[in-house]
Amino acid sequence: HSWGTVIALKAVYKTPEKYKAYICMGQIVHQNKADSISYEFTLKKAYVKNYKEAIEQLLKLDKNTYNQDFEHLVLQRKWLKEFGGSRYKPDIYKELKKCAFSSPEYSIFELLRIQKKGKYLDRLIFPQLLEIDFFREIEEIAIPIYFFSGRYDYHVPSVLNYLYFESLKAPKKEYIWFENSGHLPVYEENDKFMDEVLR
Repeated sequence: HSWGTVIALKAVYKTPEKYKAYICMGQIVHQNKADSISYEFTLKKAYVKNYKEAIEQLLKLDKNTYNQDFEHLVLQRKWLKEFGGSRYKPDIYKELKKCAFSSPEYSIFELLRIQKKGKYLDRLIFPQLLEIDFFREIEEIAIPIYFFSGRYDYHVPSVLNYLYFESLKAPKKEYIWFENSGHLPVYEENDKFMDEVLR
């Protein structure tokens, strides 16, 4: 899922004999192009909703370079989340927080630590993602590949990874749309997700 797909796609490309198939969700294929699409979507939504604060803040960013500054990226992602580009179900993040904080497996301290370490990891990994261009780097996979994509995903735009899917060579490939999901089909359409994995 998400940036994990960069590690995973490289793994199945380099050592296909170790895997039976590859199922990806929110597959990253070209981070710079993806972020440009994400920015355009967010700004367009801000204009449609006439959200002046969002318009003002987004116009201060350069759509081609904002992702190179982590604080600018966080700002764009904030408005993307606000306008439904990272989730389809409005309350999904509240549901996930409630689920996490009621879990007997983790203490509150551990959950807060995970969140803090997650932000640190994002800062560490994101500059490396800007170098990714799988259109050029990986044109063929030797095992079956299945793309799970939320129709409303503009966090890792499904419109872009669909183009990659179309160009990718594989012995078997399938693109599965989750019509009521953004970046989180595993949570937003859990039953369908489970059914597709089992199939």
